[in-house]
Amino acid sequence: MLPMEERRKLKRIRVDLPVHVQLLNESNVVISKNEKKGMLYDFSGGGCAFHHVDKFPVGDRLQLRIELNDELSQKYSMEELTVRGTVVRSARLDDGFMTSVQFTIDR
Repeated sequence: MLPMEERRKLKRIRVDLPVHVQLLNESNVVISKNEKKGMLYDFSGGGCAFHHVDKFPVGDRLQLRIELNDELSQKYSMEELTVRGTVVRSARLDDGFMTSVQFTIDR
C-alpha cells in the first residue's frame, strides 16, 4: 500500500490557521449553535486536516470557517474561507484529535 500522501489526487499544503467548526445535518444546514475552534494543519482543493480537542466521528458533516492570515487575506481579497465537507478520518493525538475532511459541493 502506498503512503497516504502518494495516494492523494491533490497536493496538500502545510498551514497553521485558526479554524471554526460547526456540525451540519444531512441537508447541510448548521445544527450546532456554537463554533468549536481548532487549528488547520494542511489544506488542498479536495480536503484538509485540522487539530481539535474534540473528536468528530467519520461520516460527520462539518462546516469549517478558516481565518486567513494577512498574506492570504490580501492575496485572495477575503478575511476567511468557508468550506463544507465530510469527516473521512479521525486520529487520536496526545492533546486531541487530527481530523481529515473531504470537501463536498453543495447542490
